[in-house]
Amino acid sequence: MDGKGGHLDSTVKLLKNTSTFIKIFRDKRPINKLCDKRLTELDDVAKFFLAWERQLEESSLPTKDKKIHMLSYECRDDIISCINGFLGFAKQTLTIEATAEVTPAMINSDVIENVFCQVRSTHNGSNTNPTVAAYGSTINSIILGQSTISMKSNAKSVGNICAANPLQFYTKQPLTKQTKNMPKQKVLSNVIDY
Repeated sequence: MDGKGGHLDSTVKLLKNTSTFIKIFRDKRPINKLCDKRLTELDDVAKFFLAWERQLEESSLPTKDKKIHMLSYECRDDIISCINGFLGFAKQTLTIEATAEVTPAMINSDVIENVFCQVRSTHNGSNTNPTVAAYGSTINSIILGQSTISMKSNAKSVGNICAANPLQFYTKQPLTKQTKNMPKQKVLSNVIDY
């Protein structure tokens, strides 16, 4: 804007970028190529928020004023994580499977949030910091005990690729810390299934 509306330029930029973000994630048209302009537009939105944050950090404003001129850290983090997660998902999906499509409007993180809530609270009591062993058995209970995959989403099985497999991980060391009074644990296999 020129003239008297110049002080609204940054507000207009914010509205344009958030509108682009919302428009893309409401779009029901599938993305089937990495050169789709919507992927570039999303990357530009992420760059806008990062540049805004960087510009405020480098400004001479007092810290208190910087916070007033910025979205909350949680909001910025959610926007950037959403964009980076979607771009990574789209790139991986479209690279692995030539006929794959990713529909932005069908992306939903509620399933993921549900799983993490269950890991933290449903199994093994209220535990916000589970160990690897506790996480493994809990995640398998969740995977094997219920269907969290919607057949109308991008998370469904493709071809012979299974939507969810039980967790297993590899270790060359025992899972528990050895103490003097404990008998030595023998690692029978480096693959641990839960």
